[in-house]
Amino acid sequence: PIADGIALDVSAVSASAAKAAPMHVVAAARLGGVFGAYGSLRVEALPTALVRPFMPRDMAIDVARDVGSSIALIDASLGNGSTPAFAVRMESPLVQAELRGTLAADGAVRVEGGSTLTAKAIEPALLAHFGVDVDAPLAASVQLKKLELPGSLGTQLGKIAGDVAVVIGPARRQAPVHLLVGKGADRRSFELGEIRLEAVTAALGEDARVKAQVSFDGMPVKVSVGAANLKDFSQQSIDTAALLADVSVAGISAARVAREVPAVADILPQMGTGVFDVGVHYQGSLTDGRGTVALTSGSTKLDANVTLTREALAVNAEFATNVEPGLVRAAAPGFAGALAAPAKLGLRVESVSMKRTMPWGFEAPASAKANIRLASATMTGIPGLSGDAAVTDLALDVTVGLGDRMTANGTLAAKLSGRRAGAALQQIAPIDARFGWRAASGTQPAGWDVDAKLDGISGDGLATIIDLDESMRKEIGKDARITAKATSAGDRDIAFEVQSTLERLKADLRGQLAGDELIIANSSADITIPGAQATELLNAISAKNDEGGKKKEPAWKQVGAVGVKATLTSVRVKIGGSAVDAAPAPGAPAAGAPPATAPAPGAVAAKPGIKLPPGTSAVVRLDLRPVTLVPTSGETVVVETVSVAIDAPGLTKPATVKANASISGTGTGAAKFPLALDATLVDWGSADGSILGDRMRVDGTLKAEHASTRVLGALLGMGTELEEAIGPDITVDAVVASTAPGSAVANATVASKYLQMQAPAIRLDAGVITVAAPKPVVIDFIPSEPLRRRYLAAINPIFRDVRLADEKKPIRFTVEAVKYSLDGNRAAMDGDMKLVVGDVLLERNPNNAVLNTLKIFQAKDGKLVEGVIDPLVVTIRQGQLKYKDFSVGIERQGKGWVTRLIFDGDIDLTQEPPYARAIAANYPLASVAREVVNVLPSEDGGGSIANALNTVSLGMADAVQLRIRLRGPLGEVNGQPVKLEQKVRVIFNTKDLGKDVGQTVESIGEKIGDIFGKKKKKGSNP
Repeated sequence: PIADGIALDVSAVSASAAKAAPMHVVAAARLGGVFGAYGSLRVEALPTALVRPFMPRDMAIDVARDVGSSIALIDASLGNGSTPAFAVRMESPLVQAELRGTLAADGAVRVEGGSTLTAKAIEPALLAHFGVDVDAPLAASVQLKKLELPGSLGTQLGKIAGDVAVVIGPARRQAPVHLLVGKGADRRSFELGEIRLEAVTAALGEDARVKAQVSFDGMPVKVSVGAANLKDFSQQSIDTAALLADVSVAGISAARVAREVPAVADILPQMGTGVFDVGVHYQGSLTDGRGTVALTSGSTKLDANVTLTREALAVNAEFATNVEPGLVRAAAPGFAGALAAPAKLGLRVESVSMKRTMPWGFEAPASAKANIRLASATMTGIPGLSGDAAVTDLALDVTVGLGDRMTANGTLAAKLSGRRAGAALQQIAPIDARFGWRAASGTQPAGWDVDAKLDGISGDGLATIIDLDESMRKEIGKDARITAKATSAGDRDIAFEVQSTLERLKADLRGQLAGDELIIANSSADITIPGAQATELLNAISAKNDEGGKKKEPAWKQVGAVGVKATLTSVRVKIGGSAVDAAPAPGAPAAGAPPATAPAPGAVAAKPGIKLPPGTSAVVRLDLRPVTLVPTSGETVVVETVSVAIDAPGLTKPATVKANASISGTGTGAAKFPLALDATLVDWGSADGSILGDRMRVDGTLKAEHASTRVLGALLGMGTELEEAIGPDITVDAVVASTAPGSAVANATVASKYLQMQAPAIRLDAGVITVAAPKPVVIDFIPSEPLRRRYLAAINPIFRDVRLADEKKPIRFTVEAVKYSLDGNRAAMDGDMKLVVGDVLLERNPNNAVLNTLKIFQAKDGKLVEGVIDPLVVTIRQGQLKYKDFSVGIERQGKGWVTRLIFDGDIDLTQEPPYARAIAANYPLASVAREVVNVLPSEDGGGSIANALNTVSLGMADAVQLRIRLRGPLGEVNGQPVKLEQKVRVIFNTKDLGKDVGQTVESIGEKIGDIFGKKKKKGSNP
């Protein structure tokens, strides 16, 4: 009877898979029990292909893929009674499950301990349906130690009780599983290890605890979450439930972080140990609570505190680390200096508050405060510093406004110190600064302002990092102060004020940086160069080496402190760009110009031109305070006043330059050197900053009345040489008047005791000075020893030892024509000049190669020798000076001269000093000193000179002559005079034979043959 139950036993064999095990189904059921029936079901070898048609089409599980091709066993039973027991067992290739428990009439389910569920391989395709992207199958195991589900689950969630453990890991050993996050270039891969979860609750609404542990890229991650008082799981009970959460991640390597954030790849390994541990703790509810975040790595620590209320989220954080030298190198790889030792850095962020707008929505914080503290940091090896620089007691406080218009305001306080190697730190100065910044908003541009002060600057402290002598340290003292203020004005403009009380630099500067233009107005600066530095600077300018390479005695023994006051009424200058234009390659045309022809012989390529920044203008005045200069030799001088006023309102506008100077000596007579310059420049510059030397128009005057040459000579490091050369004082009056663009004419007169000059028309055209007839330059002068040695000897060495027989008849030097480039290129110099001397007295000087060859200058009586120098006509072409037929009579004899020398010269003026390629003269044989000439090298070789000297007794001394040629530099080399190279050649001059020689022409010819080392041929003329 059916009331006694139904038993079913079915076997089936697959027609398509004859070798498959036969499916066997055994079932038994009886009526009764709380569910109306009870019984058992056992299925063996169930093909999953039979199950698939009964699965929902949109179900993610593919039974064949995720369960297996067949289910080996399904064994289920439900008992009788008011709380029947149930048991379910399932075995398949991929999934095994075993559940036991009881069911209540109201639907409550109680699962007994020992129930398990195992999935051997969960394929990536199934996991992807739930948003998990992995590259290999996962295995999972679930153990139900306890699970109690109430009958009305939807309304009684809070009564769920359970104790469940889950283990998830790679399905295949030796095959890691990677979790893939993101897409495209942002796709990341993380290796997953074993995941363990534990969930325990006596009643879900009262208390629930979940623990998770996962290995993530080799880093152990632990999570513990607890919730209490969830009650009925309403929104209110969820919001007010008590939560407790802890998360910890250990062993986060810097390399792991660098893979995600490459920018920190070099920095993180230098912080702490390079391996970081992170811990997160939260206690409270979803509406109110407190949390902490802690990061540690050796000495590096980060502690953050979070406070959550119904109104806002507030964050405070503290960060501390030892800044290692390697961290500085990694953060600033281009910085040449290095951190001398680790420095402890502290950072605190406080009062970051974000207003709550919805359960989990927050507005941007209105403001934030940050404090940075640095106890001490010392930098070594900084370029330009002689010692180590240090910052101590640094305190930086910043308040950031994060509203509609972001702002930042703060203060900086620190002590700057320095030290030499091995010494203790010395304080340089404390620094106090205030700053502010405002972001752009609407039509308002971004803006900022800074106010900084260095007060109490120590000279001794500053000397630890900068080379300062004792006087400089004392001048700075301990009370010097520098203050600076700067404020942005518009997108690119900055207004600034700088004040300094440094003894070396007292300044009160005001101005602005407008775009790329610097503007200074109504400002002043007082600059002082201490005496020791001024002495060293002037000696460096005038330093010369002697022949051995050693420096000569310095020109200046002592120079007082040099002080200059600059009054800057208005200065404008562009910032950046080159001040010099490179000249084009020789022969290369300018941009846009037609191809150039080859340069003419002797032409010189243009030099780079000075170029000022476009838009430059200046109205300034420079005043030099009195300064005393003590030369090593010569008179001490005092620069009483030097005043220079420049008014240049623009590069394309006329400019004026006015200068006045008064310099005095301290010796007898209180000599003065006054100087006044007044000049106007028109068309001197172009809008692009180029100086237009070829178009400039200059009008001006230069005056120096009865100026002491002793004072001027001392200033020029010439000692008394200038005074000896031209007299005790000099008067200069020069007027320059422009005649056309790039052209001017100057009228100058110079008067002194030994020199008078008239230059009625010196012309300047395109940087070239010219003098031309009918207005030559005429100079009358008495040749002093310095003048002879420096200038006249360059024409002919004979002038080195010349004195005037009558000083009332000075030498007249007439420059009839000259062309000289202001760039100093003597290779382009041309000129025609005439030197008129007349009667002279010649000194005896063993170093005078021209005169010392003559007998008269070998005498020991020391008397001056009378002589006459006929006019000398000189031509200069492309820097080559030449003259010929220059006649000099020596040793008066009645109305004539015992000896007359006729010179010709070829001198290269382009060399320094000028170089004599050849200065030659014929010496009558009777006048030469035998002991001198015998040792001179002969161009003819043999004994021709000695043979020639033997002809004197034959009366042929006037016919046989010695031609002496001089060669070499005409001046000092390395501070020492150079002996000229001399060579001698014997010549025979028949026009000088006397009528009463007393011998026949034939006998004369035989003697001449002896002179030249050969016999006269018969029939030939001597």
